[in-house]
Amino acid sequence: MRGFNTVGDNNLTNADSLSFVWKDFKSAGYVTAMSEDSPEIGRFQSPPVDHYLRPLPMPKLSRCQRKRSSMEHTLDYCTQLIERYVKDTKPFFGFFWTNLFWSESYAEPLENDEEVYDYLNRFEALGLYEEAIVVVLSDHGKQFGNLIHLRDGHLEERQPMLFISLPKWFRQRHPGFVNALQLNSHRLCSPYDLQLTLKHISSLQVAHETVLASTPSCPRCQSLFYPLPETRTCSEAGIGPHWCSCDAYRPLPLSDNIQTMAHFVVQRINQFLTDLSLTNRCSKLRLSGIRRAQRKERSPHDDPNVCHYRIKLEALPNTVVFEATVSYNELTHLMDTDINTDISRQNSFDRDGSCIQHKKAQKFCVCHNRITTN
Repeated sequence: MRGFNTVGDNNLTNADSLSFVWKDFKSAGYVTAMSEDSPEIGRFQSPPVDHYLRPLPMPKLSRCQRKRSSMEHTLDYCTQLIERYVKDTKPFFGFFWTNLFWSESYAEPLENDEEVYDYLNRFEALGLYEEAIVVVLSDHGKQFGNLIHLRDGHLEERQPMLFISLPKWFRQRHPGFVNALQLNSHRLCSPYDLQLTLKHISSLQVAHETVLASTPSCPRCQSLFYPLPETRTCSEAGIGPHWCSCDAYRPLPLSDNIQTMAHFVVQRINQFLTDLSLTNRCSKLRLSGIRRAQRKERSPHDDPNVCHYRIKLEALPNTVVFEATVSYNELTHLMDTDINTDISRQNSFDRDGSCIQHKKAQKFCVCHNRITTN
């Protein structure tokens, strides 16, 4: 799906709506399975599905992994369940997610390509693609490193991969759905559309035509088995201004107004940390530089009084890098940025924010005991 666009910068934003679809499949009579490989993101104390692989590595189990990656454990578990259910008369739904397949270097993930390719071939040998609808996706591309600083680097974190394989029997039974999916492969879609598509699949056990309730986060989103509008906008797909890859931006000089906006972003981050009572562990950030500023070109769908600016800035301590989208009302001269959706971290924060557990705040936090550059 070439128009698949993310709706946020972290795993939970994009994956949560998908991982809980198992409830719909369970209600439809499916055997359900789920696996995650990151204990920091694992959310269940008891098995939420029929087959659940508890996130690895766990402290007591790490010595048993025999130098195998957590991704291998996840895909091995997937392989075992395919062997068990691929020819079974009872329908099966599995959600298998690996969070540890990433690196700041754009070259390092290539080392895993052959391994993933081998697993996909193994699935084919087991007959998976002849029997099942298979969805392979990521929640974003590169978020850190030199690649995202290129001119088109913003597309890396905004356009993840999405591949959907349909078995021959499904193509013969639902030719209209197949044609719509092929058409939609060149149109704008989001994880909310994919969520509704999975819900649609779960309902096909009981009805050929299904009326799906829209998701509250995106009232105009829909199943990908129905044609999407050719002129669909990001707002119609549930994608906010900061994450929209369709908008055109033009570069701007670093004027006093841009400086004011950059300071506003840093102030908003500091206030966010203060509101969460994290200033005893997280340092107050100070603007240290602006790398780039851009302004969105207006479209017929925009508020004529509001301009959107995209600013890449640096802050101290530790030279943290953010990209923020700031809206500016030319009538009221008020600016705004949403701390939850409009600011993304552009360099790694695993070490900087390791002193806190708050997921949304970690990317903004530089722990007092982790300061290396002040």
